[in-house]
Amino acid sequence: MDRRMLLQLISSGLISSDVFGSTAPNGPYNRSPKGGLILWAKLNADLSGKTMFSFTAGTVWGFKPQADDITLADFAKRAYGYQNLTARKAQVTSESNVVVKQRSFTFYLDPDAYTPTTEVKNVYTGRIDKAVYPNQPARVVTYTPEGPTSLIGKYPLPSGQGDRPYDLRVRTLGAHAFIDDANFQRFQSSDITWYKLEGNLWSYACSVADLENSALTHIPSTWSQNLIAEWQTWTGMHGIPGHILFKGNGAHISVDQIPHEFRAMLDRQHPGALDEIQRWGTRE
Repeated sequence: MDRRMLLQLISSGLISSDVFGSTAPNGPYNRSPKGGLILWAKLNADLSGKTMFSFTAGTVWGFKPQADDITLADFAKRAYGYQNLTARKAQVTSESNVVVKQRSFTFYLDPDAYTPTTEVKNVYTGRIDKAVYPNQPARVVTYTPEGPTSLIGKYPLPSGQGDRPYDLRVRTLGAHAFIDDANFQRFQSSDITWYKLEGNLWSYACSVADLENSALTHIPSTWSQNLIAEWQTWTGMHGIPGHILFKGNGAHISVDQIPHEFRAMLDRQHPGALDEIQRWGTRE
């Protein structure tokens, strides 16, 4: 970020202590939509333009609807694991929006060996399902205080982040800060005829000192994810009552810290993709 842009953000209040609003102990911070956007961007990317890698891993659980005669073993099942690597390169525009170049990769894991796989045994149907890994290119999204507005690329952006995007809620406990984020999407991918709904709940943990340091372009943090959705399309379970829950944890990592098994699957499924991402910083 150059000096002119930094001064502009400070003068507009986007990276000052005003971003975080009131500091009532253990209570939610009130903030402006612009402040919420910048806080979200600092947690997920680096406003200096550095490419950041976030890694999230966890378990996908299946849940059937409540019924008086349902057993606990049928109510919830450990379906498979998941790992996600997302690369982001962000910058703030003169309109105080955030433009992010990003690419994401998700692989599913054998529920017992917990290693990336192309086939998963369906705990509900008994079938062997072939996990689908679309090879989507990098996309450029402009984020405004009202939500994402534009996309450069082939694939459509899922709609909606709720009626109050970036309504992040911050709570503190001593030197620790916890930030909750929620977004909800309705979308239709190219291989289905129906619309899908997803609820994505994130909780970030960072230090209060980093949260209140307006000079930082990135706030180091770890996070947990709870994503609620219908059965994934490749399981062939559309229309069957129930839903899945992605429950995971993550942090920002360097390229060298990408797990070996994930890196091997990435090279097989998306050859050259990581090399392309590492050239983002020198090609633009």
